[in-house]
Amino acid sequence: VCDIVGGEHPVFREGRGLAVVAGGETIGRLGEMSDAARSFYDLPSGVAAAEIDFSALCERAKIDRTYAPFSRFPPIQRDLALVVENKVEWKAIAECVKSVAPDFLERVEFFDQFAGGAIPAGKKSVAFSTLFRSPDRTLAKAEVDETMKAIVEALRGTLHGELRA
Repeated sequence: VCDIVGGEHPVFREGRGLAVVAGGETIGRLGEMSDAARSFYDLPSGVAAAEIDFSALCERAKIDRTYAPFSRFPPIQRDLALVVENKVEWKAIAECVKSVAPDFLERVEFFDQFAGGAIPAGKKSVAFSTLFRSPDRTLAKAEVDETMKAIVEALRGTLHGELRA
């Protein structure tokens, strides 16, 4: 299992680099390239790069093939944008969501991060998607609404996050 954590590196823009950590060891890095690195390689703006030690990744891989039948019931997807302090990592947000969500939370996925503009200094907006589905029935909108309320309250209480307006 790998963790993706904040990780500064000279080749990446400040605050836009991540480290891939497995077993306490950094086995890779990824992020948006710094102006100096882009200039050196003659690349346009907005370029991202990644470097992963594939051998180290394979050594630590735990491949457990499990089977779960597909649900024939429709999913309900909800997106949230949350303003948190810069130091809050995606892992903490995902764990907080999963800790209060019922069994019918199928997945929670990060899709955007933004800082600047209307976001106060020292904070960032993190957007993510949740997917709810029951294996044995169609979920009611009210069930998901209540779950989303519980998720927002947990994020407020645990991470001091606020919904982005």
